[in-house]
Amino acid sequence: MHDTPPILHLRPAPNLEIFLARYRDDSGWNGLVRAAVESGQVPEHIRHVKRQIEWVVLQRLLKIAGVNELAYLPTGKPEVIGPEYISISHGDGLAGIALASVPVGMDIQHPDPKLLRIRKKFCSEAELAFCDNAETPLQALTIIWAAKEAVFKYYGERIHFARDIAVQPFDPGDESISAHYTGVHGEKDFTLVHHVFSGHHCLCTRA
Repeated sequence: MHDTPPILHLRPAPNLEIFLARYRDDSGWNGLVRAAVESGQVPEHIRHVKRQIEWVVLQRLLKIAGVNELAYLPTGKPEVIGPEYISISHGDGLAGIALASVPVGMDIQHPDPKLLRIRKKFCSEAELAFCDNAETPLQALTIIWAAKEAVFKYYGERIHFARDIAVQPFDPGDESISAHYTGVHGEKDFTLVHHVFSGHHCLCTRA
């Protein structure tokens, strides 16, 4: 019998739930992963230990969220078999899922210095100027990247990050971030929930 490590459950809106789990440096997941591998629950093609951990963490999150069946569209976007919509994000020791009654997109990102090198690929000139003047440019870039990834996941395809999505100026401590999309999918204003968990920035489109 293995205890499930702590999972953070957020409900930022009546029709939106977010489930987050940290699995880096948390030995509580080791026993769960071993048991899942030994019992044959983990698909055989997942052989790398890191991917096995991510798979087990995701399955636990889905179970706690009450998701019984998951499918993937040709674009790779996950889809719940049922009335709800889902978005998934994981990496660098943190994983999360968002469930909503309308299409949803979520991304989790830690402040990675590589964002400084590729910032011109996903930021507009206005966003670059905003980050250059920010107290912590990397933190600002992290929030912008996660916000744009969340909008991309909302649609699932055909998004030009720098041209199509404009993230409005914000304070790093803001609990909501505004963004505007204009592209092949039309035009839409987004309000994104912003939550910091274990040093990562979680951005999720608000239903």
